[in-house]
Amino acid sequence: DGDVKRGNLSGRFDVILFPETGGSFAELVHGIDPKYGPLAYTKTAEFPSHGVPDASDDITGGMGFAGLLEIQRFVRGGGVLVTLGNAGVLPVEGGLLREVARVPPGGFYTPGSELRAKVLRPEHPIAYGYEALPSVFRGNGPLFDVDKRNRNLVVLQFGTKKEEKDEEPEAPAEKPEVEVEEVVDPGADPAMAPEAPPAPKPAEEKKKPEEDSRLVLSGFVRGEDVVNGKPAILDVPAGKGRVVLFAFNPLHRYLTHSDFRLVWNVFLNWNDLP
Repeated sequence: DGDVKRGNLSGRFDVILFPETGGSFAELVHGIDPKYGPLAYTKTAEFPSHGVPDASDDITGGMGFAGLLEIQRFVRGGGVLVTLGNAGVLPVEGGLLREVARVPPGGFYTPGSELRAKVLRPEHPIAYGYEALPSVFRGNGPLFDVDKRNRNLVVLQFGTKKEEKDEEPEAPAEKPEVEVEEVVDPGADPAMAPEAPPAPKPAEEKKKPEEDSRLVLSGFVRGEDVVNGKPAILDVPAGKGRVVLFAFNPLHRYLTHSDFRLVWNVFLNWNDLP
């Protein structure tokens, strides 16, 4: 928190990763109540592991609005802010992203589930190396959404639900067959009658690859209709910079190895995001 408040973030960093962090927007900004301070987090003989990798004489009070302002300056000035899981509340409810809104809580419950996902922008560097329908692990946490006009900001969504504009157009109705009655001259020689043309072969229907429409591949979800179709990863330009918002924690307890590359792709391509 103190490092953020020192400012000059753009001069020191290209990318800032805000990890999965519990709590409300107020708790993310203001941290531990100052009434419990000063509360040191430093290395001592009794607790030699404290103060690693960073230390502070007082960890109460959080970054405050001053720290939030420095993060805003960092993003607007060209920096990339990456938020994992609940950390997305900071830029969304803090007003850094006007295009993104938080889905009201209470209508869904994802205590820890492997969910089918769908890549909406396969050309995006974040999606490098992933199939069209990967899966990701999502625990409990906020969901986010955007208006239809901003769906182009969604790199990956939960589930395979299609928006109205994504629906495939209906195939044109087949023309009805026209029966033709052949009129034969009763005085004509039957041997001179023209041969009937061969009946056309029925056109083979093109089979589309089957799409796995299940949302839950493992685990349990309450409120599938709410989760299905919601953004899983958003790449939102803000000023000269951007916020890459994950609506799940791809680095969950060092267990979700198949999700790690989504974050590495951001780091490797931070200065080449479209």
